[in-house]
Amino acid sequence: MGPVMPRWVVHPDQEPSKQAQALAEQVEKDGGRALALYRDPVGEHWQIFCLLPMAKVETTPYQRDLSPTHVKRLQEVVKKLSENLESFDVSRIRYEDIQRAGLMAAPAPS
Repeated sequence: MGPVMPRWVVHPDQEPSKQAQALAEQVEKDGGRALALYRDPVGEHWQIFCLLPMAKVETTPYQRDLSPTHVKRLQEVVKKLSENLESFDVSRIRYEDIQRAGLMAAPAPS
């Protein structure tokens, strides 16, 4: 018999919180797939990268239809990012550089 495959990828190499593990298990019970559990290096909060079945996803009260202005801004940002995508060497980008470039929101307060 071959090696046992882990249920999900974990980074850094440490035991995820019980809450993160329970949420990953719930995602899978609901028909989704937890792909990775990741501990944010800044806030040290555990995050889950997962696929969710659309039938189980509900919009939040804060989601709304995009206005033409928002659509235009989003198109401009996507175009700008796609023009510069080839210049990224993912293996060499530091977390701080991503935040400084405005590509990642600040971590949620604890």
